[in-house]
Amino acid sequence: MTMVYRKLSRRQKKEVIELFYTGSFLLKELAQKYRVSESSISLLITAHLKSRKFTTKEEND
Repeated sequence: MTMVYRKLSRRQKKEVIELFYTGSFLLKELAQKYRVSESSISLLITAHLKSRKFTTKEEND
């Protein structure tokens, strides 16, 4: 089966992050649901976590 990969919209990115935090989907399931690669999902989540880390670090200073 060939998957057609595409970019996620802002709304979809927000949904992916929310679903990740609730723990209701595995990485593979999120990739299938939004028809993107697993690496795209992991990069999105990693970028989100890094941005939150820097935000909280700045607030503490």
